[in-house]
Amino acid sequence: MPGYQYTGQAVNYKLIADIVQLLEENDIPCLLIGDYMFEAMGGPGLRGNIELILERHDINKAIRILRKANFPDDQPTYYKHLLCPSPLMGQTTCSANETPFIPYHSFHLNGRFWGEPYTGFHTDLCLYEKQDLFWDLPELSLGELSEDDTDFILASDHRFPPQENWQYWGRFPDTLYPVKIPMPVRYVEAMMLLTARDWEIKGHGWSWRDEIMYMWKYVVGVLEEFFEVEMFKPMFRAWWAVLENSESMSGGEVLCVHNLRRELVATGVMPETPFTWLKIQLCTWIASLQLDDIPDSVRTRAKYLFLDGIACALVGARVPWSQKAFDAMTAFEERGKHVVIGYEERLGAIAAATLNGSWIQACEVDDYHSVAPLHSQAVVIPPLFAAAVGARDHPTTPRIIDGRTLLLASVVGFEIGSSAKLLGLSAGQIEDAIGVAATQACGLMAAQYDGMVKRMHHGFAARNGLLGTMLAWGGYEGIKKVFERPYGGFLAMFGLGSKHTPSSKPEEVAKDLGTFWHTAEWIRLKLHACCGGIHGTIECLAEMQEMYPERLGREKLGEIKEIRIQLSDAVFHHCGWAPETRPLTPTGAQMNTAFVAASQLVDGQVLLEQFSSGKLDRNEVWELIGKTSCVHTTELDQPNIGCGALISITFADGSQVQHSLLKPKGVDEPISNEEILEKFRRLTGGLIGVERQEKIERAVLGMEELQDVNELIELLSVNVVNPLQ
Repeated sequence: MPGYQYTGQAVNYKLIADIVQLLEENDIPCLLIGDYMFEAMGGPGLRGNIELILERHDINKAIRILRKANFPDDQPTYYKHLLCPSPLMGQTTCSANETPFIPYHSFHLNGRFWGEPYTGFHTDLCLYEKQDLFWDLPELSLGELSEDDTDFILASDHRFPPQENWQYWGRFPDTLYPVKIPMPVRYVEAMMLLTARDWEIKGHGWSWRDEIMYMWKYVVGVLEEFFEVEMFKPMFRAWWAVLENSESMSGGEVLCVHNLRRELVATGVMPETPFTWLKIQLCTWIASLQLDDIPDSVRTRAKYLFLDGIACALVGARVPWSQKAFDAMTAFEERGKHVVIGYEERLGAIAAATLNGSWIQACEVDDYHSVAPLHSQAVVIPPLFAAAVGARDHPTTPRIIDGRTLLLASVVGFEIGSSAKLLGLSAGQIEDAIGVAATQACGLMAAQYDGMVKRMHHGFAARNGLLGTMLAWGGYEGIKKVFERPYGGFLAMFGLGSKHTPSSKPEEVAKDLGTFWHTAEWIRLKLHACCGGIHGTIECLAEMQEMYPERLGREKLGEIKEIRIQLSDAVFHHCGWAPETRPLTPTGAQMNTAFVAASQLVDGQVLLEQFSSGKLDRNEVWELIGKTSCVHTTELDQPNIGCGALISITFADGSQVQHSLLKPKGVDEPISNEEILEKFRRLTGGLIGVERQEKIERAVLGMEELQDVNELIELLSVNVVNPLQ
């Protein structure tokens, strides 16, 4: 079918045959299952999708061919239905958002309902890996079927009932290209194997069994000759013999499931399930989320977080350590088409994402998370920009990314840190992207003491996320079950240094997706240019300076004998260390509670200028550092306390003042959107012209109206100056 194009043809047997012909003429054999398989056998449909089985080594080639033929895959796909509990499986609750049929990739076709177009419904062309569902069948092949084939049959076989005028089901017409389906008993056997394999996974074993019951109810009576017990392989015959036409399983059938499981384990042919909580709960949620699913308040907050991230990148682009990174990178990196924020020069995607992530973190004025050690803006924004630019000139599926898509992907990124949503990757591809990114995980917190590389930690993470996304988009496979694996898995390895029991909590990865939004609740923005854990110390001291101006005025600081700062366990180990050298590097100073506290007492503020080279070695600051001790208190380890401090200051005359602050501004009272806008204008006011500043504001805060996000990206290709000069 040279030049075949999908132009919105009706979803029917003819379209299915055309798709199969398109694939097979490109040397890709396939097998039809699902709704249209049941209809060909004479039963009513079940799910409404076109579902094809392909060999793993063919599936990414098939995606490329279908994209080239104009099959659209840029629409979200839903695989959501409610599974009822099975008491026999020890289940007592229903589980939403779970279905065993999760495709590797799907294409969004026209509306369909009972064979007719219907605007409230749509059909997906779903591609599945044979190895996941039908591993017991022979390898798929091209060419005609032999008359004695016991594994496959044509959907047009004359033993199937014909289509009647009053019904839409029945065998495919002989005039269409031949479409292969599993022999009915082989389909039942496959569902039995899947039931046994996934028996201990909540809902899944029961759902596969539903497929068997569907065949029993709607097809067996029509095609009795295809379901004689002798046609089943020996290990399945006992189960088929005791099967009852009932929604609940009999004790005999449960025994058959256990016997089959034992036999599969004993013979070493029990495969691992690919349908893990990661893929079902996390990746499917990412793939299916639509912008309208996100509350307006969350969408609005995401835009302001995005604007703040851009401000941080512009102010961080030319500080000395960023300039050093840019000069070093451009010495060996070829020029490219990707914007490096704050510069007119452009680099390749990986280099640009790495540097842009580094710029956002460069000055410690970005965001932080209430319960996780990450800075979301630096991880999310750079790979989205790079992926959007890369998508424009993609060799097989070029596309223009609009503002609605960018906003949706930004929220997904702020929630779980994935840029894969921007390109419409399937759940399977998203799992691959996460698997590629996770195996590159890096970052040693010893970087906080000196050097420059801490600034680039989140740049590395941005690079890893981009690389994972782009590789997965191209069909490259990542680690499956990357969080769950007990040997070498992400949680197993990074939990080794945990002081907690258990060392990791896998359930937290996908907990409350779509109901609790980190974007609005837990991503905090900094008002001070240092580690977020020290903000409580700064604001506690600021309040003490207001309360005791006569004791804590700058001219009276020499009378201080001791400063004792009590911190939570996390903040103490992160920032409560005693300086070993003088002066500290800017990185070390921004991560050190004693230095930050002394700067607040001396200058009455902790902004970027407090960490300029001329202020890192001041005697009045170091005299206070020498009088400061940081200690841990369990009082601040209690739930719902974030980055607080208990401070006591003792003077030479023996008098003492004390104060406590449990949550700094931005935690106890979130920074408002108006304050974020004010921060953007303050940080960028001396770096870019007012006209460009206003254009960036309009583009970000009106993101949904952007036809092409390149309009925003181009605004960031501008030379800025070092804000420390």
